[in-house]
Amino acid sequence: MISTTRKRGFTIIELILAMTAISVLLVVIVVLVMNINSMFRQGIALRETNSAARAIIDDIMRTTAGSPGLPMGAAFGRTHGAGAMTEGGVFCTGSYSYVWKHARRLRGDLGNPNGGMSVNGITNFRLLKARDAGRDMCNPALGMALVTPTGEPPQEVISAAEIDLALYDFRVFVPRSNTTIGQSFYTVSFVLGTLRGTNLEGGRVGREACVPPALELGFDFDYCAVNRFNFAVRAAGGG
Repeated sequence: MISTTRKRGFTIIELILAMTAISVLLVVIVVLVMNINSMFRQGIALRETNSAARAIIDDIMRTTAGSPGLPMGAAFGRTHGAGAMTEGGVFCTGSYSYVWKHARRLRGDLGNPNGGMSVNGITNFRLLKARDAGRDMCNPALGMALVTPTGEPPQEVISAAEIDLALYDFRVFVPRSNTTIGQSFYTVSFVLGTLRGTNLEGGRVGREACVPPALELGFDFDYCAVNRFNFAVRAAGGG
């Protein structure tokens, strides 16, 4: 008696179901990896923004704390342009002055990225710190080409990082001064964000946001980060 053994293989339907299950699993894995990568890059952008903001605040606080109080009638700051056409501005502490350029100029929204304000011929800057004990750079009569009163070269406060950052707003409110004890109290507010993908809606302060990719073609939205930072500082040092 001869016995035969039948070998049973997979049917077409079983193969299709298996391939479908594997495809779905691969899609889920790809989506998870993309989301994890997106969160990682968003975290980098936020970390760099917050780190740069802390460096700006620490630098201004140290400089201002060792600066003299504001004399009566002395200029402490000025801004070039108004509203959506702001080019940047200057904040004078009485020891060093800080010159900032608006991100819109740097990314070409206002024309030549190297146009606008300059310090000692330097045009490509974010936030420069220059020795200016006499607050000369806050003289309203000066134009957009600034020159440091001393030979000390200006320093960039926003250092190069993995994410390209710039200022979208920088305001120093009218200080409260006590002439008796020679102290001044400043309130400072600034908006720091990624150079691309950040917008102040209608140029309005308080409407800072990341722009969706559809509004800025070719931009990797995961890298966008923007935040407003507020702090107070006291000037009570010597000249």
